[in-house]
Amino acid sequence: MSPSTKVPDPHSEYERRLAERTAAREALESRFARISHLRVAAFALFVFVLWWVWGPRDGSAHWIWVPVGLFATLVWLHGYTTLLLRRAQRAVEYYERGLARLRDEWVGLGPTGLGFLDAEHPYAVDLDLFGDGSLFQRVCLARTGFGQRQLAEWLLTAASPTEIALRQAAVSELQDQVDLRETLALEGSDLEEGGDPWRIVRWADPSQEGLGSSRLWLFVGAATLMSLCGLLAWFWWGWGVSLLVLAAIVQILLRMRLQKRLDGVTNGLDDARDELRLLARVLALFETAPVQSEWLRNVQSSLQAEARPPSVWIARLDRLFDVFESRRNSLFSVFVFLFALDFHVAFFIQRWRQQAGSHVEAWVRAVAQLEAVASLAGYAYERPDDIVPTPVKEKLASVVEAKEIGHPLLPLSSCMRNDFRLGGDGPRLVVVSGSNMSGKSTFLRAVGTNLVLASAGGTVRARRFDFRPIRVGASIRIQDSIQAGISHFYAEIRRLRSIVALTERQQGRDGDNVLFLVDEILHGTNSHDRRIGVQAVMRTLLERGAVGVITTHDLALTEMDEAIPGVVNAHFQDHLEDGEMRFDYRMRPGVVEKSNALELMRSVGLDV
Repeated sequence: MSPSTKVPDPHSEYERRLAERTAAREALESRFARISHLRVAAFALFVFVLWWVWGPRDGSAHWIWVPVGLFATLVWLHGYTTLLLRRAQRAVEYYERGLARLRDEWVGLGPTGLGFLDAEHPYAVDLDLFGDGSLFQRVCLARTGFGQRQLAEWLLTAASPTEIALRQAAVSELQDQVDLRETLALEGSDLEEGGDPWRIVRWADPSQEGLGSSRLWLFVGAATLMSLCGLLAWFWWGWGVSLLVLAAIVQILLRMRLQKRLDGVTNGLDDARDELRLLARVLALFETAPVQSEWLRNVQSSLQAEARPPSVWIARLDRLFDVFESRRNSLFSVFVFLFALDFHVAFFIQRWRQQAGSHVEAWVRAVAQLEAVASLAGYAYERPDDIVPTPVKEKLASVVEAKEIGHPLLPLSSCMRNDFRLGGDGPRLVVVSGSNMSGKSTFLRAVGTNLVLASAGGTVRARRFDFRPIRVGASIRIQDSIQAGISHFYAEIRRLRSIVALTERQQGRDGDNVLFLVDEILHGTNSHDRRIGVQAVMRTLLERGAVGVITTHDLALTEMDEAIPGVVNAHFQDHLEDGEMRFDYRMRPGVVEKSNALELMRSVGLDV
């Protein structure tokens, strides 16, 4: 967790690290090839020794152990090198993807998060939160499913101003720690491949039925003592095997009575131990590291179980597992049976669950939170031009006050920026008019997507971004459905109804409570109905404390500033140059004074 040297140019740093990781992978590939050749040679040596021992030379059979030992060693080295090579390949891919993100070639790379998409969510579909080319795909560096779920939850739900400030401090602390993010990603990949981490949470649940009370443990101990006395009586005192046979009968009866309970405690121990080991490798990066931010300290403190870190508890379970595994050794299994060692291990496992089992879920959630905050930190590191937004708590403050805000998923070279203010003592509703392709929809998404990032604790694309965490409702990407018999207009009014419902759940609170973003509002109906319907919905939303932005082609809607207080107009415009439409994507005050529909129709060859 020691801070990396701050590098002002992420591109140069990623290229340097990619070259190092590629060289390391190539060295491992060469080693892998050499070991493969040596294995063939060791096998050939084994065949030669067989011929030398049992052939005409009649050599000593002890020589056979030389190629056998050599081959076994090479097999182990081959497996170990395979693990290193796989890890080196992941490191190469990690920085290849990082460079692709810096080149704005990230679409299609990384998790899409489509499993977290709820079509009924107030803004997930409209702001392209999930899928190829989505905000989740651009930001997410998490490799485990539960880390990805944690990041998705942060993007889907605005945090409080206090929590946002805590996350921002954690992001700032981790931003330049490139080594940590790389290691977390590589260890997270191993953990995800290792199985379902929530399975170990269920296995460790202390409420599961165990072997029984401590009195039963005393009974098992008495049976063990009887076996010990039987062995001493037979081997040491010469009393015969009667007591030992009696002890064996007691052990058989004990197993007939308690075997089902024993299996209930120890079933799944193999998988749980392996997954806990992987979990411990991830947590080892963090459990005792010096951290500065309060958020990271809180996560670190959540790892402690009875003042011990996860590594101590998992190491203890490891030792219990080693004893339990001894039952599979044909020689030692007799002693396991006679001394009921598997029962004693099961009692210790039961005690382990009671002491540490309830903390396993916190360990898993800590990894999820670390991966989520590391994703935001990596995003901030790769976007040095972005800023840390300022959350405000004051009820009368603007919902959003931004300077040079731009869409965070657009390439920086083609991203146009605009100033924007909404709520507080500013406008409560902005009606944006403008021609086709002039940038209205992109502007809505820029406001919404940056607000989502800011509310999750991330950085935003702006020169200044003051905001108040608020519920967001959007109607930008509306789809009809033939199968469900839903027209575009009906789908749109259903979405508007869901936005109004957000304000219903917030009524009774002071200040702005919902930000709505609606693109081409009610364009599926005639102008007369649209004007009446839009004014009625907007009046309801504003009276309930909501603020928002709507776009429209219908200039009749721009007259709402005369009918409803707090409404202002803005527009995007275009111009014709050399027979082509040109757009500057700048938002200007007032109502647009021209339309490009006829020019666009002519540009594609329609005679109008």
